Amino acid sequence: MEEDIKKRVKERVLNPLPIEGIQKTQEERSYYFDPSITVENDIRDHKGTLIHAKGTKVNPLKTFSWGTPLLLIDGSDQEQVSWALAQSGKVALVKGSPIELYRQTGHRFYFDQGGKIIEKFQIRQVPARINQDGLNLLIEEIKETT
Repeated sequence: MEEDIKKRVKERVLNPLPIEGIQKTQEERSYYFDPSITVENDIRDHKGTLIHAKGTKVNPLKTFSWGTPLLLIDGSDQEQVSWALAQSGKVALVKGSPIELYRQTGHRFYFDQGGKIIEKFQIRQVPARINQDGLNLLIEEIKETT
């Protein structure tokens, strides 16, 4: 039983469950996402000084940069993998094996565990790119990968 559990865990690490409902981009779509949040409670520093009062709208992009683009792809689609490797950015898979792709390419891949990124940014098609544009994030579902 213990060996069976180890085998299943290893299989899940090597081949994470694909994110359901995501398709290859049929029609390009781009839109902006405002990452602002409204503070639910007063935020104070270690000395008790008020940083943000309850109800304040805070956009983290005023303080921190998004950094390099985040590319979301189907790792089982070689065309999308090639496209992502030709881009600048971090690559997150919605399907496929990040470990196997690393072995093949030497490039680090991540996996959108549980579809949290897809859900947060309402992405329906891949490949997709998330990049900062001013104080918003630009989400692009891209059709042409050549």
